[in-house]
Amino acid sequence: MSIDQPWVGKNRFLERMMSVSAVKERYRGALGRMLETLFVPERLDRRVDAVATAIRPIIAEWSTNRLARLEQAISAAPVPGSSEEGNPMDPNRPSWRIKRFVAHRAVNVREQLDGKTEGVILSRQQSR
Repeated sequence: MSIDQPWVGKNRFLERMMSVSAVKERYRGALGRMLETLFVPERLDRRVDAVATAIRPIIAEWSTNRLARLEQAISAAPVPGSSEEGNPMDPNRPSWRIKRFVAHRAVNVREQLDGKTEGVILSRQQSR
């Protein structure tokens, strides 16, 4: 996702704010600082683990399938034989892995800040 247009669709207020170079510079500076302090994958991994520890017993009471999906979601390892791609609405797709997302997102944001890549501008899909 683009750090220069982190919203979906039209947003006149944000479009106007981001067109002001001083605002955009402060915003990008804040993102850079967050990458160094708050949005650090190892730091967030520890928080994910702490939350998982707290909710694991409750999830286990609900269902072994849900517990397996929780373990899959908090794992940093890829799911063997599966793809990250596919229909996100498919109930049989692998769970999104939070730690992998955070690690990849941190790299992507840094690359965008450094001008090495551009993010994808998200748009709403038209219903058929």
